[in-house]
Amino acid sequence: MKRYLLFVITLGSVQGWSQQFLPWVTFNEQFNSEIAVNNLSAEVQQLTFTATRANGETQIAERQLNPGQLWVESPGQLFPAMAAGQGFSVRIDSENPGIHAAFRVIGLGSASGSSPAQGNAVDMSDASQFSLFHYLPVPEMAPANAAVVVVNVSDSPANVVLHGFTSNGKLGEVTWDLAAQHPRAALITDLFPSAADPVFVIAESDRSVVGTAFLFNELLEPSMANAEPLTHLPSWMSEPAPITVSSLTLGQSLSIENLVIAEDGSMYAVEGYANSRAFHISADGSQIDVITSSLNGPNGIARDSKGNLFITEYNANRLSKIDTSGSVIPFATLETGPQNVTVDAADNVYVSYWGSGNGNGNKITKITPEGDVSTFAQGISVPNGLSFGPDGFLYVVTTYGGLIKRISPDGVVSDYADLPGNGIIGGSMVWVENKMYVTGVYGHQVFMVEDGTASLLAGTGTPGDSDGPALEASFESPLGIAYHADKKQLYVTSVGFATPVIRLIQLN
Repeated sequence: MKRYLLFVITLGSVQGWSQQFLPWVTFNEQFNSEIAVNNLSAEVQQLTFTATRANGETQIAERQLNPGQLWVESPGQLFPAMAAGQGFSVRIDSENPGIHAAFRVIGLGSASGSSPAQGNAVDMSDASQFSLFHYLPVPEMAPANAAVVVVNVSDSPANVVLHGFTSNGKLGEVTWDLAAQHPRAALITDLFPSAADPVFVIAESDRSVVGTAFLFNELLEPSMANAEPLTHLPSWMSEPAPITVSSLTLGQSLSIENLVIAEDGSMYAVEGYANSRAFHISADGSQIDVITSSLNGPNGIARDSKGNLFITEYNANRLSKIDTSGSVIPFATLETGPQNVTVDAADNVYVSYWGSGNGNGNKITKITPEGDVSTFAQGISVPNGLSFGPDGFLYVVTTYGGLIKRISPDGVVSDYADLPGNGIIGGSMVWVENKMYVTGVYGHQVFMVEDGTASLLAGTGTPGDSDGPALEASFESPLGIAYHADKKQLYVTSVGFATPVIRLIQLN
């Protein structure tokens, strides 16, 4: 198979100067070419061309263009010392804007001996860390070949990964290390020899690059297309980051049963049915302020659209409201043993019930913004955590067994999912987009539920407080759970004892 010698012309990156790239021009026994530059400015332009071969060989040439001049010259005339050997890149610097460039490539080996193709320059603003080479045919599908050229236009070495794909999936990847201002070119059959179908390539670099794709038929008639700059890799190429667990250290040890996160990242928390306080905790955990110490067993907390807090008081069978000024207001009388709480988009409050003794609650009540209480749903054995899903339905997990129920807007209850494992104690829950996250209190684990299927998200099942990869980390009696949208983190609290940390689960 024939090897096509080529070189790349680049216009250098100098602050305030004209910056363009002619991605591919060549001259050898198979191809000739011409470089054309237009000076559209009203000033004489001094151009400096610096040719650099991949092996480090260089040559510098200078040309002067008058206003309105079209300058045309072959690479062989411009760089006679670079005529032999592989392709090279050229940096062209001009003192002022107004320079525009194009190039013409002539296939000398074609039937006519003069088959031309023409391309325009690429502006420096189109240099990117990610580039798409759209369509690269291979000889197996036609008597043709294709190649890619990548030029590192930065002033530092670049690591470039070429990801090759067909319609059937990924072929593989090839890594190139490119010195500053250096190009590299390769036939697609050399990069991905197993390719039997058209290929597309995505170049990923840690520096700015430009590129071109060029194609040849069996007559060596050339065509070319510049690579398209991308702002980022396609989401389907990016492997999800691992889910990890870490700890947020608090200014002091606290017993926290449930919590919510405010827009500024700070937290509001309650300390549980055997205690009396509610807190405001700064985003970094260092500052802890007691909002009130007059509650009677605060164990559930929610926040409405106006910033008001609603707290269930287990021992007082009461729902209290803490307004934005910090005033504590008895809001509604509840049934025996209120447990968890959530708020809908209209600021209606919903409460689940433990009941009395070892748990005999079986309903969800709804409290309007005016404080009117009614039964929303019933027949759910000892409901605990509850949250509205993206479908507008209310979801609730049972304390015993970890059964997750789905409740329609008119209060019809249906089964949705079961948390895996035996003896599961369902805790609190939160929705994040189309996934639900639920704590398993005495199983010492956290679960994810998607499309009605529950799976383990984090925790070994052995009590502890070790950080690390999610399935290797440990929790102790996790109950409260809230989502920090900016950080994409779940905040998890432990129930029944004071601890100086809140556990953080970094989602991917």
